[in-house]
Amino acid sequence: LMFPLVMLFLGQSELFNINGVASSGVSTSFFTIAIVGYSLKLAFLLFVSYGLFINPRGVKRLLMNICSIKFLRKWKDGAERTGDDFIVSSQELKTKRFSFWISSFAATFLSWSSRYFVVNTLLLAFFTVNDHILLFGRQLIMWIMMLIMPTPGGSGFSEYLFKEYLGEFIPVASIAVLMALLWRLVTYYPYLILGAFVFPRWLKDKFNKNK
Repeated sequence: LMFPLVMLFLGQSELFNINGVASSGVSTSFFTIAIVGYSLKLAFLLFVSYGLFINPRGVKRLLMNICSIKFLRKWKDGAERTGDDFIVSSQELKTKRFSFWISSFAATFLSWSSRYFVVNTLLLAFFTVNDHILLFGRQLIMWIMMLIMPTPGGSGFSEYLFKEYLGEFIPVASIAVLMALLWRLVTYYPYLILGAFVFPRWLKDKFNKNK
């Protein structure tokens, strides 16, 4: 919902004119990446929604048929389990009351909005931020662009994107890279550090149960 709303209320020129330049190659590239990222995310959402709320058995059949292709057969068992999960989840969700959906939507909206406001908070600790809404909108679009990056967590591209796409909000250009690293320290690297402790223990417990 938020990407179309941000585009509608802030406008393409405000969101993608880097340093006030509308026709730069960087601006055009960022706009293209954002559209592709959003389209893929939307397609996935529609597929999952169809499977959960309309035709879970049809989605299971589709997954099984896809994994019947010779070079995909090794994933057939996983596809069957995923199809079964769709069916069970669909049956469970049909029992939920309207209040469940309202509270779930509100919790999701607030948690993700908080994540998109991280840069606002970070920059405000050091500088004056003149347009919090525009900065919020660009952050949201930045996360959409990071969705389609092949590196884990968009590493490398994320730091470049922060410097180029949000650089105009940082009055001291020379520390833009430092701010990008600080942003990643807050939003991404803690997950890696926690994962280094949690993941080995999870693997050990899982393999012990399977023995």
